Amino acid sequence: MSMERQFFIKDSHNKHITTIGYHPARRVYIIGFEDGLIKTMEVDSGQIISSIQLHSGWITDYFYWTEAKLFFSSSNDGTIIAWGTAGSAHEIFGLGLPIYAMGFSPRKNLLVLGMKNGVFLFALKYELSKDANSLFESDTPFVSEDNDDIVKCIRCNESRVYTGSYDRRLIIYDAYYYPGDIGLKIVTKVNAAHDAGITSLEIFTDSENNTWIVTGSFDKMVKVWSQDGKVILKHDAFTEAINDLCYVQRLKTLWIAAGSSKASLFDPKTGEDVSDFVGTFQNEEFESDNYVINFLMYVHEMNTVIASTNRRQIITWKYNPSGCVTALKFQSGLDSLTYTRKAPILIFTGSTKGEIAKWEQLQANNFTYSKEIFNYSEATSRLTLQIMQKQEEDCRKVYNVDRDRFLSSVSSIVTSGESNPSRMALTPSAISPSSSESQALSRLRKGSNYAYIKSVFIESLDDLVIASEDSNIYVWGFDESAINLLHDIEPTKDAGLLEKYSVLLDADSDLLKKHGSLQTDQESVTNRVAGFICKFVLTGHTGCVTSLAVVERSTGYDTTYLISGGWDRKIYIWDLEARKLHDTLRGDDDYSSSYDELASDGIILDIEFCKERNEFAYASSDRLVYIRRFSTRGSEMRLVNVLQGHDGDVTQVKWCAFHQLWITGSEDGTIRLWTADGVSYDTVLNAHGSVGVLCIDQINGCILAGVQNAIRVYDPEYKTLVQTNHGHKDTVRDIIHIQERNQYVSVSWDKTIRIWNAYKKPTRKWRNVDKDSEDARKNFNFNTVKPLDHQN
Repeated sequence: MSMERQFFIKDSHNKHITTIGYHPARRVYIIGFEDGLIKTMEVDSGQIISSIQLHSGWITDYFYWTEAKLFFSSSNDGTIIAWGTAGSAHEIFGLGLPIYAMGFSPRKNLLVLGMKNGVFLFALKYELSKDANSLFESDTPFVSEDNDDIVKCIRCNESRVYTGSYDRRLIIYDAYYYPGDIGLKIVTKVNAAHDAGITSLEIFTDSENNTWIVTGSFDKMVKVWSQDGKVILKHDAFTEAINDLCYVQRLKTLWIAAGSSKASLFDPKTGEDVSDFVGTFQNEEFESDNYVINFLMYVHEMNTVIASTNRRQIITWKYNPSGCVTALKFQSGLDSLTYTRKAPILIFTGSTKGEIAKWEQLQANNFTYSKEIFNYSEATSRLTLQIMQKQEEDCRKVYNVDRDRFLSSVSSIVTSGESNPSRMALTPSAISPSSSESQALSRLRKGSNYAYIKSVFIESLDDLVIASEDSNIYVWGFDESAINLLHDIEPTKDAGLLEKYSVLLDADSDLLKKHGSLQTDQESVTNRVAGFICKFVLTGHTGCVTSLAVVERSTGYDTTYLISGGWDRKIYIWDLEARKLHDTLRGDDDYSSSYDELASDGIILDIEFCKERNEFAYASSDRLVYIRRFSTRGSEMRLVNVLQGHDGDVTQVKWCAFHQLWITGSEDGTIRLWTADGVSYDTVLNAHGSVGVLCIDQINGCILAGVQNAIRVYDPEYKTLVQTNHGHKDTVRDIIHIQERNQYVSVSWDKTIRIWNAYKKPTRKWRNVDKDSEDARKNFNFNTVKPLDHQN
C-alpha cells in the first residue's frame, strides 16, 4: 500500500508549466502553460492526446463542474473558458482583469475568483433558458476587497470559502445566495497567518470527520489550522519556500513541495515527518536530475498524484495496494528477521555486519518506528567473559593461580592476540585449543564482522536466539538482575521505581498484592528494552550456523530445546534453559565416543520443526530434504523420509499447519508441496527465479516466497499466484508474517525493511443458489466456486 512512480515525462513543452488539473469525465490530465497552451494527457501512459490554445496568457487554475459536466480554465489574460466533454469551448467569458485562482462551491453553484486585492463571486446557471446563452447569471460579480495583494489560492468546502493571499492573510468566508442577493460574509480573518505570502492552501477531512486547513508560504513554513482559524500544528523544517502541497487521502499523508526533487511527507495530525519511513521517494530513478517540484495535485478518483517541475517535466505516482506500507532504512544489508508477539510488538533484524536492531512502532502513526542497535562487540564481549569465567575455574584448579593475575593475562590474550613467555605460561590450561569456546574465540580474532544469518524469538523465555556466520549462536534477553532488584525495593521509599518496573514482576508478586493500584500488564515489554543484553553464547559448530528451530515446553518436553545446523553438516540440540549443549545427531548410542553423525552430504540451509508430528526437517545443498523424528537423545532421531525432486540446492523447508503440508523451495526456481508423511509431492509451483526464503501466512495458509528481489504469494488451495510485492532492489533475505497486524515484513541486502499489507482471501459468494433455502446450502458444492479477483 504505497504511492509508486507511474511515469515521467522529461519535456512536455517549450514553455513553463503554470498549473495542472484533472478532467474526471474524460479521464485525462490537463496541463496549462505560460503561453496559454492547454494539453490533455492520458492518465495511464502519459501520452499527449490533444493540444489547444485559446487563452493568450498564463493558465492559472482549473476546476470541474460535475453536475454540468463542464471543465473551466482561467488565465491572467482575464478570460474564463468552459470546456465541454468533447474538448471544445462551450463558452468564453471575458472579465477584463487577471485571474489568479478559482474555487467552486457545488452546493450553490457559486464560482469564486482570486483577483488582485480581493475575490469575485459569480452565480452559475445549470439549466440555460432559450433567451440566455451564458452560464453566468450576471456579468457583474459580487466583489470582496479584503486583501492588499494577489489572492493566490481558493478552496471551497460546503458553504465555506477559504482564501490565501500574498498579503499573508487567511480569510474564511461564508457564501450565501438567494434570488437577487449573492455575497460573501467573513467568518474568520487572520491578518498575519504567515510571515510571508501564502502560496498554497488545502482542505481535508480525516477519518474522524474533522476538517483541517493546511497552508504553505514563502516563509518556509506549513501550518495546520482548525476551521475557526486556530493554528494546530506548525512544520518549519524546510529550507526553501513552499511551492505547493496536497493531501493524499489514501495514505493520510500531506505531500509538500519545497525546493526539492522529492516531496516531503508529513502526518498532518501529529506533525511527524514520515518521509524516511515511506518508500515512495527512497529509490528514485531520476535522482541525478536537478529539478524542483513546483505543483502537486492528488486525484482522488484515480488514486494518483501528479506533479510538474521547473524543467517542464511531468511526474505521476499511482497508489499500489500491494506496495509497501513502510520502508525502514538501515546502514548495512540485512539477513535475518523475527518479532515478539507481546505488545508492544518488537521487530528484531540481524545485519550482514553483525548488528542487531530492535524496531518498535510509535503510537503516533503507522509509519514511524524507533530503532535501537546492539553491536557485534557486545556479543563478542559476552563470549570473552564466558570463556574467562570457565577457563579461570579450570586454571585455578590446576595451578592455583591468583585470580587478578589470571584475568590480566587472559584479557591480554583475548584483546590483542599477542603472545609472550609470561602469558604463554597460562595458555596450556587457560585456553585449551580443544575447547569449543577457544576455537570460537580464535575465529573471532581472524575475522572482522559476521552476518547474523537466522534469528528466532522464544516467547516463553523472552529470549532472542540468533545464529551467526562466525559459527556461534548468541542468546539475547532482558537483564534478569533488574527483575531481582525489584524484590528488594521498599515501596514507601521507592514507589516511583516500583510503578516504573512493575511490568517485570510476576502476576502473583507480593509487591503488587500490597499495592493494588499498580496494574501489571503482562503483555508489555516496553520497560524491559533498556535492559536488553547478550545473556550467553552457544559454541560448538565449526562452520557458519544457518538454521534454527525451537522445541517448546508446550510440545511435552521438560525444557526448551533448540535445534541448529549449518555448514559443518551437523545437527546440534541445545538446552536453552540450562544454557548448554544437550546432544548431537549421532549414530552411536554411547555419547562418550563423541561420534557425531553428518546429517547430510551437503551443507544444511534450513531447519523446521513440526510440533503436530514431533518431527523436524532440514534442507540441504545436496538437493534433498531430510525428515527425522525428534528426540532428546541424538541417537534416537530416526530418519523418517527423504524428500527428493528438486534439481538445485534446497534453500528452504517449512511446515504448513493450515494445509498439513511440507513446503520446500529451491534454487531451481520451484516450490514443492509435499504430503505430511513426505511420501509424495502434491504440487509444483514455478517461482520464475531462485527461491531464497519461504514463509507461511498463519491466517490463510498462503505461501510467501522471496524470489530474488520480489515477494510472491501463492494460494496452495488453488495452486495460483495471488499477489506480488515489488519494492526491494536486492535479494530478499527473510520474511515474517505478523498475525496481530496482518502484515508481512521483509528484509533485504538493499539495506531496507519493508512492511506490506498481508493478502486477504476473497470471501465466497453464493451464485445461482437460493440463500434462504437450507437444502440448497447443504447440497451446494463448494468445489465449483472459483475465487473472486482480489482487491485490497
